[in-house]
Amino acid sequence: MEYIVFHQVKQGADELLLHAKLLQGADVNKEINLENATVNRLGPNPFSITSGSAHYAPDQAILTMLDDVLIQTADLVVKTQAMRYLTKFATFKGATEVELIGQGFNINGTSFMYKYDSGDLRVGKRVNFLYTPPTQPATEQAPSVPSS
Repeated sequence: MEYIVFHQVKQGADELLLHAKLLQGADVNKEINLENATVNRLGPNPFSITSGSAHYAPDQAILTMLDDVLIQTADLVVKTQAMRYLTKFATFKGATEVELIGQGFNINGTSFMYKYDSGDLRVGKRVNFLYTPPTQPATEQAPSVPSS
C-alpha cells in the first residue's frame, strides 16, 4: 500500500485535499480504491470528511465514501455509513441511514442530499426531527415596588 494525496484546484487555489492509503486498482484512470480516507475542503467555507474506505472515479469527479462516514462543517455534523460527494457540484448524497446534528437540532432519516455551497438540505424516508431550543440564562429582575 502507498499513500495518496489528491489536490483539486479551482481558480488557481487548492479547493479539496484528500489523504488516504492507496489500494491496488485495475485502472486508476477509471477508479481509485482508497482506505482510511480524509477529505478537507480548504478556503472560506471549509469542511472535513473521514471514512474507512473510499472509491474515487476521476472521469466523473465522484468520491464514494463508506464505513463510518463523518462530515464536519462549521455548523453541521453528518454521520452515515455511505455517501457520495459530487465534487463538481459540492453536493453530498446518501441512501443509507443518516444522522445530522446541528446547533439545537438532530435529524435522522434514511436518505439525504446536502448542497454545501447553498446550504440546501433534504432528508427523506422515516425522518425524525428533534429541536432543542437554546437555553436562555436566567435574568435577574429587580423586585417590584408597590405603587402608592
